[in-house]
Amino acid sequence: MNERGLALAAMFQCAGLVDDLAYRRPVHESDLACVLQGLFVFDPPEARAVFNPACLGTGRQVARECLDQSKRLHLIGYLGNMTALQARLNNRPASSEALRTGLQQLQATQNGRPLTQLDVLETMARLYSEHISPMSPRIMVQGQPQALRNARTVAAIRSLLLAGIRAARLWTQTGGSRWHLVFRRKKLLSDL
Repeated sequence: MNERGLALAAMFQCAGLVDDLAYRRPVHESDLACVLQGLFVFDPPEARAVFNPACLGTGRQVARECLDQSKRLHLIGYLGNMTALQARLNNRPASSEALRTGLQQLQATQNGRPLTQLDVLETMARLYSEHISPMSPRIMVQGQPQALRNARTVAAIRSLLLAGIRAARLWTQTGGSRWHLVFRRKKLLSDL
């Protein structure tokens, strides 16, 4: 898998997990932790330093469902919005720097706690709310109302969206674009 495919798989893993949480489907904590770890890799030398290819199997599977089998197509919309939001964040250096500082502070105080622990998820969700939510387009997550009222689920979803935006940044740095999601689907499959 090339670097662009690695970033794309991470984006699909984030979107797929958001969808699973929103519809109360089971989620493996290891899949969640895999993509959340990418938020704490600053100035990486390559994509493999951000996301471990070995733990992105779920992302590759979701990508194939969307791109090849035309299932869960609403996830493509999530990816498009993640890509647009990362571009807007990139054009706002103050917001980008404040987000980075917040993540660095969380990393410094994490003290070995799992990334899936509620207080860690809530901190990442707060950073998303402060720095990403005010921008457009807003990602409107579809799901079961009961699931979307659960505090842990909402914190996990916002954290995953933040990780998805991180992956989108990496994807655009490696040549990916929002239009590729619509017009180059077969090519994207070959990157995975």
